[in-house]
Amino acid sequence: MFVPRPARLASLLAALVLAACHSGPPPSVDDLDKACRSGDAASCAKSIQALDERCAARDTAACARSAALYLSGRLGRVDKLKAVAAYERGCEAGDAHACKLAGDAYGRRDKSKALVLHQKSCDREDGEGCAEAAADYRDLAEQGDTSAKEKVEALQARAITFYKKNCDAGQPQSCFGLGNLYRMESDDKAMPYYRQAMQIWQTACDRGDLYGCYRVGIAYGEETGVRFDPEHSKQLLLMACTKGLLDACAEIAQVYKGSDSKDDDKEAAGLFEKACLAGIEQRMPCREGGFMFAEGDHVPVDKRKAAALFENGCNLGDDWCCFKLGTMLHEGDGVPADPARAADLLRAGNGLQFRAVEVKRAKNMVDPSLTSFGIPESSLTKTAADAGHEFIRVAIEARRTADSARLPVRKLFLVDAAGQRYENHSMGDSPFGIKPLERREYMFKVPIGTKPVSVELELGAIRIGLPAET
Repeated sequence: MFVPRPARLASLLAALVLAACHSGPPPSVDDLDKACRSGDAASCAKSIQALDERCAARDTAACARSAALYLSGRLGRVDKLKAVAAYERGCEAGDAHACKLAGDAYGRRDKSKALVLHQKSCDREDGEGCAEAAADYRDLAEQGDTSAKEKVEALQARAITFYKKNCDAGQPQSCFGLGNLYRMESDDKAMPYYRQAMQIWQTACDRGDLYGCYRVGIAYGEETGVRFDPEHSKQLLLMACTKGLLDACAEIAQVYKGSDSKDDDKEAAGLFEKACLAGIEQRMPCREGGFMFAEGDHVPVDKRKAAALFENGCNLGDDWCCFKLGTMLHEGDGVPADPARAADLLRAGNGLQFRAVEVKRAKNMVDPSLTSFGIPESSLTKTAADAGHEFIRVAIEARRTADSARLPVRKLFLVDAAGQRYENHSMGDSPFGIKPLERREYMFKVPIGTKPVSVELELGAIRIGLPAET
C-alpha cells in the first residue's frame, strides 16, 4: 500500500486547497442561461438539466423556463413535446397558466385533453383558461352536443369574473382578454378594456419593456384601443425586434410581407427565418419563411433552408410544415428522398379517400372559392379568362374513413399529359377531414385546348385522376 511522505502529503493538500479556492461555487441557473443565450451549447445542456430537476421538484417557475428553453431551439432543435411535458408538470404543480399553455398545445391533435387542461386552468382562476375552455365547448356545441351550450355561457361568465379581477390588479393581458370577450357583443363595449390594456403596456414600453412596446405596436397596426397608425406600429415592432424580442420580428416580418415593396419581401424572409429558428409560433414564421424559400418568393430558391424551417415548424406542431416537409422528402424535392420519414410525416392524411367527380370547361366562370362562403352563384359575376386561355373547374370529393384524418390544403395543380402544372385560381386554407364527406370545387386557368389528366395536392403528395369532362 502506498503511503505518501509528509512533504508530498503537504504539497497535495495545498494543491487541493488552491483548486478549491479557484473553482468557486458552481454557476447558477441564471448564469448558465445567460451563457446559453450567448451560444454556449454546454451551458444550455447544463441549464436544461438543472431546470428539469427543479421542475420535477414542483418548481413552477423552473417548469416555465424549461419549456421556453425547449422551444427556443438553443438545445440544437425545437422540441415541442418536451416543452409540453414541462407545461404539464407545471400544471400539476399548480401553475394555472401552464395548464392553459399545455391545453393550447393539445388543441390541434387531442381536443378532449385540451379541454381537460383548459378546465384546470379555469378552475385555478385563469381567465384565459376559462375563455379557451368556453371555445372548446363551443366547438362541441357546433358538432351537436346539446349540453355544451350551457357550459359555454358558464365558462364565459367565469372568464369575465377572473379577467376583471386581474385587470383591476393591473394585468394588461387580462384587460385585453376581457376586450376580446366583449367584442363578440360589440366594439363599443370592448374598447374601454383594450384602451386600459394599451395604457399599461405603453407605460411599460416607456420604461424600456420590449414586450410592452411589441403589444402597443400590434395595437397601432390593428386599431385596437389606439388610433390606426401603421408607421408608428412599424417603428415600435422594428425597435423591439432589433433589441432582441423575436416575437416582434415575426410580427414585423408579416408587415413587410404585406407591403408593395420587393425589398420588404427580402427583409420579411430573413426575419421569418430568425423568428422560426428561435421557436416563435405567433404569425407562423416557419410556415411563412419556409414557403418563401421553397418557392423563391422574392428571394432565391433555397430548398434546404426551406426544409430546415419546415422541420422547426413541424416540431412546433404546424401541420402545413409537416405535410410540406413530408412531400419534399417523398419526392426528393431539393432534399434527399426519405420515403420512411415522409410516410411518418404524412400519416395524419391516412384515412382520407379522394376522387374527382366532375370536370367542366368554359371561357367565363364563377370562381368556386366565392361560392364556398355560401354566396349564391347566381348573384356572382363570372370571371373572364385572358386571351388565349380558358378555365377548367374540377369538383373533388373527400371521404373520411378515420376520425383523426386531416389534410391541410394550400395549392392544387391541374396536370396535363405532358406534365405541365397549372396552379388553382385561389389558395385554400381549410383542411380536408373536418367533415366525414365533402365536395369542393377548384378553378384553373389554362391555355385553350389543354387536356388535363389529374389534379395534384401540394401538401400530401396526392394525385387524383380526372374523369371525362361534362
